[in-house]
Amino acid sequence: NSSRGWLKGWTGYWSFLATAYHMQGDLEAALSAAREGRRRFPNVSDEFAVEVVQLAALGRSAEVSREIARWLPGSHSLDQGVRGALILAGLEMRAHGYPAEGKAFAIATLASLRAAGHPDSSATDRMLFLSLLYQAGAWADAAAVARVVDAADPGSPDGQGYLGVIAAGMGDTRAAHRAAQLLDSRKYPYSFGRPLLWQARIAALQHEPERAMALIQAAIRAGFGDYWALHRVPEFESLRSYPPFAALLKPAG
Repeated sequence: NSSRGWLKGWTGYWSFLATAYHMQGDLEAALSAAREGRRRFPNVSDEFAVEVVQLAALGRSAEVSREIARWLPGSHSLDQGVRGALILAGLEMRAHGYPAEGKAFAIATLASLRAAGHPDSSATDRMLFLSLLYQAGAWADAAAVARVVDAADPGSPDGQGYLGVIAAGMGDTRAAHRAAQLLDSRKYPYSFGRPLLWQARIAALQHEPERAMALIQAAIRAGFGDYWALHRVPEFESLRSYPPFAALLKPAG
C-alpha cells in the first residue's frame, strides 16, 4: 500500500508504476500514475520528468512544452531530472509514432537553451546538447560536440558512440566501422555494457540485425539493465519487427 510505511515517502513508487504501465503499452495508465506521483511530490524534478515522458509518448507535444515552460522559471535548475525530461521527450515522441514532433521539440529546446545563454562547458551540459543536436538532425554540429566529449572523457564510450551512429546515418561506412572498432578495442571501466550497445546501434543502422541483436545481448550480459530504454533508441527502429528484439521488449508474465 503506497499510503503506508516507507512507501508513503518514496517518490520512486509512482515512477516505477508509471514505467511498468508504459512498458505494457498502457500509456494513459502510465500518465495517471505519473500525475499521482507529481501531485504527491510536486517539487521533485524526477516526478516532473516521468510525467513529461508519458505526455511525450502520447504525442501531446504542446502539453510537454507547456509543462517545461511552467517548471523552468521557478527555483528549479537544470538538474538531473530536468535534463532527463529534455532529452527523453523527443525520443519518446519518435518511439511512439510522432517523429516530426520529436524533431521539432529538440530544435525548439536547443533554441531555448541558447536564447537563455545556457552553457555547454560541463560534461553534463555537453551531453544534453549532444543528444538534442542528434535528435534535431544537426549531425555536423553533433559530431563536433561528440569529438569534444570523446577527447574530454576517454573513459566514456558516448563520444565515440555518437560519432559512430552519425557516420552510419550519413552513409560513411568506413568511419562507422572505425568507430565500432575503437569502441571494441578501448578499455571503458565500469561502463556496464554501454560500448557494446553503441556498437549495436551502429550495426542496426548498417542493416545488420543479427549482429545488432548479438551485441545487445552481449551488452546485457556485461551489465546493461535499462531494458526500458531500448524501445526509444532511434537506431533500433529497424529491429522492431525482428522477432528476437520484439521478444526482448515484451514484458514477461
